[in-house]
Amino acid sequence: LPLWQALGTSGSPYGHAVTYRDMMSPAGLREIASYAQWIGPDKSSLVPPHTLLADAHAAGLKVGAYTFRAENQYLPAAHRRGTAPNDFGDAFAEYAFHYGQGVDAVVTDFPDIAVQAREGLRR
Repeated sequence: LPLWQALGTSGSPYGHAVTYRDMMSPAGLREIASYAQWIGPDKSSLVPPHTLLADAHAAGLKVGAYTFRAENQYLPAAHRRGTAPNDFGDAFAEYAFHYGQGVDAVVTDFPDIAVQAREGLRR
């Protein structure tokens, strides 16, 4: 079975001195590639100017980002619609952006929107 290394946005894995930031460096990604096939970073770690996606692919890793949701409070400001935090924004645009950047998978609470965005890019 493929192994997926989860990566937080701050701190360290429990009981380890190495930080998530260290793990997301090119050297850290090469180390992860020695035991895992995937990384699972927070989606915010993949937005430029970050180079994590390209660096991970260069290390031979696939990237599955988390967690994609449709509510405004979880979307980048450019994709929010209105001001109510629980109203749905333009999640489709966020998925499309990440798919267009080359992400290999997404962790989501809204697989229907994720599939629509993925299929829309294939046309």
